[in-house]
Amino acid sequence: MARRTHAEAARTRERILCAARTVFCATGYTGATLDDIAVAAGVTRGAVYGHFANKRELMAAVCASAVHAFEAIFAGDASAAPLEMLRQAARTLFERVASDPELRHVAAPLFKWGEAHGADIVRAQRRALSGRLREFASACLARACVPSSHVPMAAIAFEAFCFGVIENWLFEPGFDLGGQASALSAGALAVVAPYARDPVPGAVTAVAAACLSASRPMVYQTPGAGNAVPPAA
Repeated sequence: MARRTHAEAARTRERILCAARTVFCATGYTGATLDDIAVAAGVTRGAVYGHFANKRELMAAVCASAVHAFEAIFAGDASAAPLEMLRQAARTLFERVASDPELRHVAAPLFKWGEAHGADIVRAQRRALSGRLREFASACLARACVPSSHVPMAAIAFEAFCFGVIENWLFEPGFDLGGQASALSAGALAVVAPYARDPVPGAVTAVAAACLSASRPMVYQTPGAGNAVPPAA
């Protein structure tokens, strides 16, 4: 009985989180109320308080769930060459965001800065997400012979490119993010190439070769084009 009760509590918590994501994205942090979230989740207000002390704690949990959703993508294939791991991670990131409505739904709060109230919570979790991607990128770049003095900025450039593409696409899907994932992953590698320009044997060659092997032409489309993949409502 206790085991079933624990499982039911976990399911209720997940329903509340899912409802909170929808309400926060629709109304913003200030406009959302725990009553609205309870109704959307199909639970009582008391049930919401049973899992979360207040709205700030609930918002933090919503954003934290988005960070966790991306962690598996950043893990990469440990058997691959380091730059190939980086390229694969970027490509998988773009393809998953384009094709998985649930991932977009989970991630939306991190890419919608919103108003002043609650923005500090979003920023804290966005920093955590950015930090996780930079850690992954730094490890790959260090193994790829990028000089240690250049790795931090190269990782920041990689993260800025990847999340910048996603943020722009979520705002206005004017291109086929999934269909262009290969070209975009090459672009993500291209932004780190300047940081490999150091007298370290093979650094520039490795980055350039990885970019060329992944690249193909990218076509921009007007919003609403037939093969554009819109974000979840």
